[in-house]
Order: sequence, then structure tokens, then C-alpha cells
Amino acid sequence: MKRDFLWKWLAGMAVMVISLMIAPGTGLAEKGDIYFEQGTRLLKETRLEQAIWAFTEAIRLAPDRVEAYTNRGLAYLEEKKYGQAKQDFLKALAIAPDDVKANNNLGVFYCGREDYDSALRYLRRATGAHTLSGPYGAVVYRNLGFIYTKKGMTEEAEDAYEKARGIQAKASGDLDLRPYGESSRDYALTLEFKSQRDQAK
Repeated sequence: MKRDFLWKWLAGMAVMVISLMIAPGTGLAEKGDIYFEQGTRLLKETRLEQAIWAFTEAIRLAPDRVEAYTNRGLAYLEEKKYGQAKQDFLKALAIAPDDVKANNNLGVFYCGREDYDSALRYLRRATGAHTLSGPYGAVVYRNLGFIYTKKGMTEEAEDAYEKARGIQAKASGDLDLRPYGESSRDYALTLEFKSQRDQAK
């Protein structure tokens, strides 16, 4: 236990020292950017505790940075620290109520808790706030389609999946560009939807 704590502390200190050495003359906002970028890299590498520390530092230096709360929430979610994940997503939405990623991530959070009404509310906000495009837009519509499917709203699900397919057809890039999860999860959700739709026919 003490060894784990010591390792985490040393790793955190190493990230901080490297950050300060990289940009000793930068202001607080720029250092917040450095911590945010490090946190994002660490999150992609699934070095979750270090990512959480870096995002926390980014938030300390720039308390209104929505993306830092959203990404730290994802790291907490991956660590199964659900209360902290939910708090971060809600904080991000308190700062920017129409933020697509924060709404999507909170919708995914509620989906994981099988609270489909709450999931639907946030995913609708994610799709209603902006015109979605690119790979992330396709993911958001797939998530919405999945929730509609879980709620037995077949026509709405088909419409959401059709929008996802349309966005994906126009977008260049891979769905793995999203900040969490794996594209295989989306594929599994799509297969589950198609199976349920075929059984209903």
C-alpha cells in the first residue's frame, strides 16, 4: 500500500517537474495547457491515475476549462470512480451547458447505470445543441440510437443510426478518434440494435 502511494507520488512529481522544465517562462494558462495535453496523452495510454493528476493540475490553473473536467471524468469512469466521474461531467455542463462531449459522456454514464431516461435527456442535448459532423458526431448519434433501442423506441433508433451512418459516410477518419472506448463497442451496439430490429419484424 505504501509502495503504491510512493510510486504514484513520484510519478506525479516527475510529470510536474518535466512540465515546469519544458516551459519555465510560460504563464498559468499555458501551463494549464501543458497539463491538459499531458493528461490527454496519459488517458489515451490508460495511465489513469497520472492522467487524473494532470487534469486536476490543469483545472487548478484554468478552473473553467470544460475539456479538462470532461477528460478527467472519463479517467474516473475508467477507474470505476463513478461519483467523481458524474461530478466532473456535471461541472463541465455547469460551465458550458451545450457542450457536446460533456452531454454525451454524461449520457453514456447514465446508460452504464441503466438510467435510460437520464441518458436520453443528455444525449438529446448533445445532438440538439449543434450540428454534429465528423467521427465524434457519428458516435454521439450511435449512442443516442442505442438508448432509443433500450427504451423500445424503434423508429427514433433507426433515425439516429441513419444519421450516424450519414455522418460517417461524409467524414474521413476513424471512429477511434473519440476520447474514450473502442470502436468495437460501437460495433457491438449496432449489432445488438440490428438483432432487436430483425426480431421485431
